[in-house]
Amino acid sequence: MSSPDSKGLRSSPGTVPEGLVSSTTGKIKSDGASLPRVMKRIASELMRRFPLMIAQDPKGFKKQAVYYLKRHLPPRPGRPLEDAITNAIELRKQGYLWKQIYPLCIANHPALPPAERRVAHDNLRAACRSRRNAAKRRKRRGTFISEVTHA
Repeated sequence: MSSPDSKGLRSSPGTVPEGLVSSTTGKIKSDGASLPRVMKRIASELMRRFPLMIAQDPKGFKKQAVYYLKRHLPPRPGRPLEDAITNAIELRKQGYLWKQIYPLCIANHPALPPAERRVAHDNLRAACRSRRNAAKRRKRRGTFISEVTHA
């Protein structure tokens, strides 16, 4: 398996994205804010707005706050969801049979030879089952990642 770097997904370690470097000084822009100061301000704002939740379950509140902060910062957890699998899951929830789902979710389905078609059917069903099982595992562990919202 090749690394993300070889696929052009990441910039080299020494480079900073364009627009974050000041053209005059060559230093990274921060708009005068330091990360520790901003985080301290956010923490005091959370304590001011949610005193009851913090009093009831401080550890749980902190866990949720960190979870939501992570959700809004890159990189996102896991691999991007495949539309075909998402569509197949939705169609199954609506009561469609697998025979009806295959042509809608498998690219070039009618043109596939029977052996390849069977493999594609098996792969689609396995991917749907795997996503469902992963969601169950996350639920048992208490992780808050939602299967539906991944953006």
